[in-house]
Amino acid sequence: MDEKIYQIAEQIVQLHQKAYGVYLPLVEDVCSRIVSEDELSYLLDYVLDFACDEHNKFWALVECKKYATLAVYLDQVHLIHYQKPLSAEQIFECFEDIESMPHSEGNQLTDYHVEQLIGVIQEAYIDDPQKCIRITHLEIIFMNLLDWKNMKCFHHIIKQSPELFAQLVEGVFKKDHGTAEKHSKDQTYIHNMYTIYEKARFCPTESNGDVSEEQLEQWIEKYRQLLLENDQESLFATTLGRLFSFSPIGTDGHEPCEAVRKMIEKYGDEKMNGAYRVAVYNRRGVFSPSAGKEELRMAKEFKENAQYLEPYYPKTAKIFYGLYETYKKDSERERKDAENGWY
Repeated sequence: MDEKIYQIAEQIVQLHQKAYGVYLPLVEDVCSRIVSEDELSYLLDYVLDFACDEHNKFWALVECKKYATLAVYLDQVHLIHYQKPLSAEQIFECFEDIESMPHSEGNQLTDYHVEQLIGVIQEAYIDDPQKCIRITHLEIIFMNLLDWKNMKCFHHIIKQSPELFAQLVEGVFKKDHGTAEKHSKDQTYIHNMYTIYEKARFCPTESNGDVSEEQLEQWIEKYRQLLLENDQESLFATTLGRLFSFSPIGTDGHEPCEAVRKMIEKYGDEKMNGAYRVAVYNRRGVFSPSAGKEELRMAKEFKENAQYLEPYYPKTAKIFYGLYETYKKDSERERKDAENGWY
């Protein structure tokens, strides 16, 4: 029996050596000329089928990184991970220097591969400051493929870092005393920053549904100071009002949470009120017509929330009275549209 096992092992080794001899010239040929993504991906799939040992697999990835596009490379990394799960450290190393790789549109599975691979290193390193920052950079690189909820390291950092959010604001909005010409130097940069800003839907200092009043006020004061240094102090109330709209529910079952209510009472004004209401209104997204019934239900909930808050948090209550009025009008308009047969 031992002799037969030895013979089988020898045959496997010989098969791998033969495959290496067959595919090495093909790889060298591909590396010497310009090929399509499909041809390169097709060849790499077959190479990896024979690269059963870890050394050969990582050799294939090294060669792939040299000559393939980013999408093809990620497909190969995921294929290896699917065949035999890679460690978080191995995946982290696979993402080194990917910024220099040529980009392409990828395929329908690329976003899934990115989400799966980054998910492994997010879970392993979210509490490692240095690696979490690197993963945040990766999340930004792939921001068009990842939902906000899957950019875990990015919102882990930005919740604690008013500096990062102030940097986004500086990249998106004009300065109070700046010129339009100066702000419009690099429209691609501004577009990318705005995309990230729009994705950044979070409540400062929130952690596992809790917000510390002391930490929140420290975040706010630091943020206001940064805006002042960036000549963007006028944006304080509107940008903060938008963030407050993503507050978790309070311990009493009403929104926003208690810490955010106290900050609105301290710093709130009409600009903050309006920004909060707009953000809440926009987060509803696409909805099905209900002849105004759904809008009326939401209006009543906002009114009840406002009535609960009013005795102790009048500024916060005003936000929800405003939402009540908006949705009440929407309900009436939707009802009339239904009666007129417009949908």
